[in-house]
Amino acid sequence: MPLGIPGPRALRTQLADTVRAIADTNRAGQAYGFLAITPIKPGHAEALRALLATIDAGPSPFSRLPRTHFARWVVLTDFFTGDAYQPADEDHLGCEYLIFSACFDGDRDSYLEDLTAEIADELDEIYDHCIGVRSNDPTDVARYLVHNQIDCGLFYSAYPHTTVAEVRRVVAQRTALRALAVAQYDLTPEELQAQFVDQLGAA
Repeated sequence: MPLGIPGPRALRTQLADTVRAIADTNRAGQAYGFLAITPIKPGHAEALRALLATIDAGPSPFSRLPRTHFARWVVLTDFFTGDAYQPADEDHLGCEYLIFSACFDGDRDSYLEDLTAEIADELDEIYDHCIGVRSNDPTDVARYLVHNQIDCGLFYSAYPHTTVAEVRRVVAQRTALRALAVAQYDLTPEELQAQFVDQLGAA
């Protein structure tokens, strides 16, 4: 088969992805894109920014969620023009908002269950600054996020068919191969073969 021409299996995968994307714009392959925009209580935006900066300075809480490719919170103050970075003249937000966006493996509901179970303390502090949620109730936080979910108009995933675990395995293999490439000059052929099997087989 000529190079660059997808085979039947790849074509079936692409067709299935296209059908799923039409039915659910939040999905790309097995990856899910989640976006929720929640109103911040009046006068709480600065305290929320400070809290998010503190969380950002430490180990990411999302490291406790092994299905997460990417996730972040952003405080949105107002609409901004693209050139001058000033509030737009015509439209303004009625209040400040907190944006939560994430890309993860699998379905939305089970991920939100994991989210509210694994990082309950951080969610409690963060969403205590938002309107309309019982922040000390993980079940209500999940409901609140779903209620405020915005469907993705165009969701792109860098790894639509590769889970976080698979990405980490490949990165570990690459790291092991690089280390072995450097060490090979001090090894006999037998030692090189043994280390190749041991390190790359384990990775």
